[in-house]
Amino acid sequence: MFKSLSLKVIIFGFIFTFFSSFGQSFFLGLFNSSIREALSITQGQFGTIYASATLLSSFFINLGWKKNR
Repeated sequence: MFKSLSLKVIIFGFIFTFFSSFGQSFFLGLFNSSIREALSITQGQFGTIYASATLLSSFFINLGWKKNR
């Protein structure tokens, strides 16, 4: 019984930690250097691409929201 209880606690802790992170920016921050090296881009270019993608996605989300009204 104790083993199954501690497994449940470990699973709960993993899920809680996984879903309580800061989101997309948190994970991109972890892999920022790997992504930049793979794409051969500078930090400024990475920031510009990330900011542009964020603004573009907010535009499409807003467009979809207005369409469904």
